[in-house]
Amino acid sequence: MRVHGRGGAGGGAVATIPFWATGGEDGSNLTASANSLCLTGFSLPASCQFGHIVAHIATADGAHNSDIGVYDSTGTLKANIGAQALAASGVQTFAILQGLITITAGMYFMAFTSAGSILQIWTDSQKLSPFKSGSYGVSVGGALPASITPPTLAVDQVSLNCALIT
Repeated sequence: MRVHGRGGAGGGAVATIPFWATGGEDGSNLTASANSLCLTGFSLPASCQFGHIVAHIATADGAHNSDIGVYDSTGTLKANIGAQALAASGVQTFAILQGLITITAGMYFMAFTSAGSILQIWTDSQKLSPFKSGSYGVSVGGALPASITPPTLAVDQVSLNCALIT
């Protein structure tokens, strides 16, 4: 953990974590439904600075554009990799379009979408999530929309296997 501010960890300093994983152990996967979003909720305990999203791609899709990103609790897209063909499976690291950003502690949604119905991202079926949907909202051309209506929170036992890293 990096600490920014004056005087180290005390005296009003603001902690910023350089890494956050929304899932861990592979369990099952979420499959893209063409032109809709797959998303799971996660709670961020401290501010996080990141410039990349890491995702464990279970089934790649080189034929259709897809996008992976993070929405805040109001439904605003905070970070995404942009519409692109995700042609390789396994653990993949993608730069976000927004560059290096910092998001504050709070509730967020990890999301992905695709213009096709092939892409699958591993999930952690052993970790509780405040929300999960394999088909939420509408996207166009494999790009995440700039905003969504925030979903109603409901505990589920699935979270996307993704991480936010610098």
